[in-house]
Amino acid sequence: ELYDKSASADRLKYVYKHAGLACLATTSTTAASFLANLASVLLALREFGFFMGVCILAAFLLLSIGFPAALVLRDRMRCCSGRR
Repeated sequence: ELYDKSASADRLKYVYKHAGLACLATTSTTAASFLANLASVLLALREFGFFMGVCILAAFLLLSIGFPAALVLRDRMRCCSGRR
């Protein structure tokens, strides 16, 4: 059985189409709530808000790029090893 690139691509398109916008909305609102701490008078709170806002955005970017790549690699490894 050969690795079917179109099946993986179709699954990823489906996931991004149906869940991508919801994940983007929740990520952006969470990051915005932390970044709102930049208006604080307290330096420690400003730094914490900036750090957490950037971390949340970075996590979203890493997961939206890295997780699909990991799924494709898993499918290829499963196909080549003969396991299902």
